[in-house]
Amino acid sequence: MRSAQAKFVQFTLAVLIAGLWPHARAVAEEVKVRTGAHAQYSRLVFDWTKPVEYKIERSESDKARLVVSFAAAASLDMQAATSNPVANIAAIEVLSADPLKLALKIPAQSRVRDLRAGNKIVIDVYHPPGGPEKRESLSVKTQEAVPAPQPETAKAPPAPQEVSQGPDAAVYPPVLEEAAKKKEEAAPELRKLEMREEPTLVTVSATQNFGMAVFEVNGNLWLVDDKADLLIKPQFSGPLSGELSFKEIKGPQGNAHILKMPQNKTLKGDGGGILWRVLIGPNFSLGKTPDLRRPDANRNDPRSGKILWPLKGARAVLGFKDPVSGNDIKVVTVESADQFAGPPREFIDFDILPSPVGLAVMPKTGDLELKIVRGGVEISRPHGLTVVEAKLLDSMTRKKIQNTDKKPRSTSARIFDFKAWQLGGVASLHENKRILLAGQKELPETAQSENLLTLAKMYLSNAMGPEALGVLELALQERPVLLDSPEFSALYGVASALSYHNEDAFAHLSRETLQRFEEIHYWRAYILADEGDWQQAAETLPENLATLHDYPALLQNRLLPKLVEIALRSGDLRSAEELLGIVGENEKSLSPPQQAALTYLQGEVARQKKDLEKTKALWEPLANGPDDLYRAKASLALTRLLVDDEEMNAKDAIDNLERLRYAWRGDELEVQINYWLGRTYFESGQHLKGLKLMRDAVSYDEGTPLGPRVAAEMADMYAELFLGEALNDVSPLEAVGLYDEFKELVPLDSRGDKIIEKLAEHLVKADLLTRAGDLLQYQIDHRLKDADIYRVATRLAAIRLLDNQPDKALKSLNTAGAQLEKLPEEMRTPKRYRDIVLLRARALSRKGRPDQALALLQDLERTPDMNRLRADIAWTAGYWDDAAEALGDVILDQNISLTRPLDDKNTALLLQRAVSLNLAGDRIELANMREKYTDLMTQTEKAKTFEVITRPRQSGALADRETLLSVVSEVDLFKDFLDSYKTTPQPIN
Repeated sequence: MRSAQAKFVQFTLAVLIAGLWPHARAVAEEVKVRTGAHAQYSRLVFDWTKPVEYKIERSESDKARLVVSFAAAASLDMQAATSNPVANIAAIEVLSADPLKLALKIPAQSRVRDLRAGNKIVIDVYHPPGGPEKRESLSVKTQEAVPAPQPETAKAPPAPQEVSQGPDAAVYPPVLEEAAKKKEEAAPELRKLEMREEPTLVTVSATQNFGMAVFEVNGNLWLVDDKADLLIKPQFSGPLSGELSFKEIKGPQGNAHILKMPQNKTLKGDGGGILWRVLIGPNFSLGKTPDLRRPDANRNDPRSGKILWPLKGARAVLGFKDPVSGNDIKVVTVESADQFAGPPREFIDFDILPSPVGLAVMPKTGDLELKIVRGGVEISRPHGLTVVEAKLLDSMTRKKIQNTDKKPRSTSARIFDFKAWQLGGVASLHENKRILLAGQKELPETAQSENLLTLAKMYLSNAMGPEALGVLELALQERPVLLDSPEFSALYGVASALSYHNEDAFAHLSRETLQRFEEIHYWRAYILADEGDWQQAAETLPENLATLHDYPALLQNRLLPKLVEIALRSGDLRSAEELLGIVGENEKSLSPPQQAALTYLQGEVARQKKDLEKTKALWEPLANGPDDLYRAKASLALTRLLVDDEEMNAKDAIDNLERLRYAWRGDELEVQINYWLGRTYFESGQHLKGLKLMRDAVSYDEGTPLGPRVAAEMADMYAELFLGEALNDVSPLEAVGLYDEFKELVPLDSRGDKIIEKLAEHLVKADLLTRAGDLLQYQIDHRLKDADIYRVATRLAAIRLLDNQPDKALKSLNTAGAQLEKLPEEMRTPKRYRDIVLLRARALSRKGRPDQALALLQDLERTPDMNRLRADIAWTAGYWDDAAEALGDVILDQNISLTRPLDDKNTALLLQRAVSLNLAGDRIELANMREKYTDLMTQTEKAKTFEVITRPRQSGALADRETLLSVVSEVDLFKDFLDSYKTTPQPIN
C-alpha cells in the first residue's frame, strides 16, 4: 500500500514539474503597455521579455473592434498607457489572460498595421478620414475570468450575411463624408492641431537589433550606435531634410553621426531594435528627469559613493572626442527610445548632456568611470564622486564651429625650422643626445625642459616620430603647463603624426592659434589622407608648396608621397609633379618601400596624362616586385587600366582580382580590391556574388570614408538594376534573392517604391503571382500614401484575381475604393470607378456569387471590357441565355469581317456562342449564326465542330452539356483586362 502511495506521489510530482498539471502553470509574465502619438497614427506597444507569436483579427461586421491574440499567458502593466491617452485607441478590454487576448476599440475607418521589433509587438492605428478624435482617457477593462454564457440568457451572435455590394456601396460613402464634415465643424481646435509643423525625421535601420544614443552638445546633434558594421547610414526626410548632412566618427564598437542642430528645434526619440527615428520639431519635451541613487554614499564625506543612473536597457558604454571642444564624451546606448536621460544636468565631476535617447556624459576629470550594472548605469571615480549637483542647466552652451571648408591663406610665417633642428643629422644624433642630457638633473627646471624640447626637435627633423613623442611625453610629465603652449602642441602633433597616432595629432594641430601657419596644414592634410579622408585632405592642403622644398630629405620622404597622392586624387597634376620632383632629388636616400611609392605615383601621373604605355612600363615591374603593398596596388591599378582600355575581359579581370583578395589585408586597399572585384562580378551578370563581395568590402573598412562610399555605390547599383532594363536579363528567382538578401539597400524614398513595383512586375511576368502580390501588399501597408495606395491596390486586386485569390482581391478593392474617395475631385474619374466595379464583379463571380456580380454590371455602360466580363461570368455560371447574349455583344465588338480568314481567338469566340445558343435551346438564333458564319468557319480547323454544333438536328453524341463544352477550349474572356495590370501603372497626376 505504501509503495503504491509513494508511486502516486512521485507521478504527481513528475507531472507538476513537467508542467502538465492544469494547476501547475508558471506564473504569467507582466507585459508593459505604452502608447505614443505620431503625426499620422497612434501607436500601442507591448513590451514582452521574449519573442511571442500573435495574430490580429478585425471583424467585417464591426470594424471598430480589433482583436489581438497572443500565444502566451500574461498580465498587463497599463500604467504608462493610461497616463498617456492617444487618439484612435478608446478602450482596451482583456478577454483572457491565458493565453492573453485583447479587444481594442478603434475608429471604424482607421487603417491598422502591425510589426515586430525584437521582443516588442507594435500596433499602429492610423487616423480616420477627418482626422484623429481627441482622447481624454483610455478605458481599460480586465476580465480575471470570463464566465460561460448561461443557456437561457445567452444570445448567439448574428451570422455574417453576404451583402450585395453595388457600386454605390463600394465607392460612394456620402454618410462618411457628412460625418467627417460634422466632426471638423465640431472640433476647430483639432484642425489647428493638424496644421502643426511636420517634424523632420532622421531614420537609422539595420537587419539586426542595435542600440542607440542621441544627445546634443556644442550646437551639434549626435546619433551614436553600437553596431560597428552598420551598412546603411542615417536617412533624412521631412521639411529640413535638404539642409541636413552628417559627419561620421567610427569607433571599434560603434559609430557617431554628427550634424548641425537646427535652430529653435527640439528632439524626440522613437523606435528601437532594428529601426530608430529621431524627430526634430518645435515642441518636443525631453521628459522627466529620473531620480538618481547614491549607493555607498557617506553624508559626512562630500566626496564619496557613486551615482546610479536608473537607465534600464543599457547596452554599451562608448567613448568619443568632441571635435568642437576636444573634450571626451562617454555615451551609453540603449535598446529602446523610451530609455533616456532627459534634460541636461551639471555636477562637480561631470555634466549630463541633454539626451532624448540613452545617456551622454562629459567628464571633468580623467578618471571618471561608467559601468553598466543591474539597475542602470553606475558613474564613479576611484576615490569617490562629489555628487552635489551644481545646477540644472537651462540649455547647453553652444560654441560656434570654425569653418574648415576654406583653404588657409598662404603665409611666410614658419613654426618649424627642421633644417636648423637637425644639428648635424643622424650621424651626430647620438653625440648630441649625450650632450643635451648630461647633467640634466642639476639644471634648473626651465633648462631641463628646454633640453628635452631640443632633443625632441632633433628627432623630428630626422623623421624619428616615436622617439620624439617619447621625449615630449617626458617633458610633459615634468612640466604639465607645456600643454598650454601652441608651439608644444605643434611639435606634439607632428610627432604623433609620424607615429601614426592620427587622432591625437589632428587634435593638437587643430588648435585655433596654429591655423595661421601654412606648415600646419601640410601635416593636417597628411593626417586626413592617412585616415582615408582624401576629399577633406585636398581641401586642407595649401596651394603654396614652397616651404616643403626646405624640409630635410628624411622628412620629405615621409611626408611628400602622401601629399602627392592627395594632389593626384583631386586632379591637381601641377602640385603632384612639383612634389614628385622634390622626392626624385632624394632618390639615393629613399628606402625600398619609399622607392616603390615613388614609382607607383609616377605611373599614376603618366596615366592621368593619357600616356598609357609609360604607365604600364612603370606599374608592371611593381606588380611583380618584392614590395607587398605596391605589388597589390599596382596589380589592382593595372587590371582596372586594362579593363578600361578593353585589353582585358571580365573573366580575366575577375581571375586577377580574386588572386589579389589575399595579397593585402587590413586597410583601404583591401576595401578597394573587394569593391572592384564585386563590381566586376556585378557588371558581368553575377549580381548576388558581386553585392556580397562589396558588402564584405564595407565590413573591412576601419573607419575611413571609403566604406560609406562603397555602401552608397552598392545602393545606387542595386537601384539601377531594379529600375533599368537590365532587370529583364535577371531571372525572377535571382531577382527575389537579391531583394531578400539586400533589403536594407532599398531606398526609403519614392525610388524604393518603384523598385518593389518593378520587382513585382518581373515576378508577375514569370507567373510568380503570390509573391508579387505579397510585395505589393507590403507596399500598401507600410510605404505608400494617397494616390499611390489607390493605384497599387487596384493593380494588386487584378494580380490576386489572376492568382485565383478572390477574397484577397476584394480586400484590395476595398482599400482602393476607400482611397479613391480621398483623392481630389479631378482624380475621381468615371473610368477609375468603373475599373473597380469590373474587378469587384470578377472577384464575386470567382467566389461563386454570379448573381451579385451581374447585378453590379447592370447599370454600367456596355463597353468591350464589360461585355467580355458579362460573358465570362454567365458562361462560368452556366447561364446560357445570358452567355449567348453577352457573347453576341463581344462578337459585335470584334467587328469580324466576313471576307477575311478568322484568327484563333475569333474562331473560339464563335464556337463558344454556338455552344451557348445550343444549350439555351435558341434554335432560331443558332440557325442564323450557322448561315452567317459557315463559309468563314469552313476555312478553319474547327469547321466540322461548328457544323455539328449548329446542325438543325443534333446527334445523340452532342445531346448533353458536358459533351458540348468539351469541344470548346477554356477561354478566359476577361484575362486581357487583368493582364493590363501586370505592368507597373504610371503615377496618378
